[in-house]
Amino acid sequence: MRAVGRPGVSAACAKLAAKGRAPIDSAPMTETSEAPDPESAGGRMRLLLVAMRQFAAQGFDGVTVRTIAAEAGVSPGLIKHHFGSKEGLRDAVDAFFLQRSGSAFERAISATQGMEPAGVAEYEKAWLARYANEWPDFVAYLRRAILENSPWGRSLFRRYYDSVRHNVDRMDV
Repeated sequence: MRAVGRPGVSAACAKLAAKGRAPIDSAPMTETSEAPDPESAGGRMRLLLVAMRQFAAQGFDGVTVRTIAAEAGVSPGLIKHHFGSKEGLRDAVDAFFLQRSGSAFERAISATQGMEPAGVAEYEKAWLARYANEWPDFVAYLRRAILENSPWGRSLFRRYYDSVRHNVDRMDV
């Protein structure tokens, strides 16, 4: 856990934590509390992570399979092997994005069970800051989807929204 005073943890959240009403920090984005590292990942995972970063930065049409493969340190044929095509790679990146984001959100919701509303609000603020800091490629990927205003972008955002909405609705039960 981060110490009080570090980015993403407000003084109000620290006060609530001192009173036992909220944690000082937010739930980790993954079980290990670290974003996936392309350098230590296997070929398929490196391709997903590099493609996510490249698609976020350049857009789907602005990046080539060769560019993605070169940055991932694999041959372009590995994209065809694992994903069938560039479109298949984007579909896999979308699925990876939605699965990881949904899992992180579920952990955050579980961590807020039984908290007072003020504690939940402070916790979620810290969680969102942590998410943006630890997962910048995920944030950039969602931003690209929103700003692109394409059928793909609208579809990804809708699926992301539906996942978040499902989890928020679970909090109201």
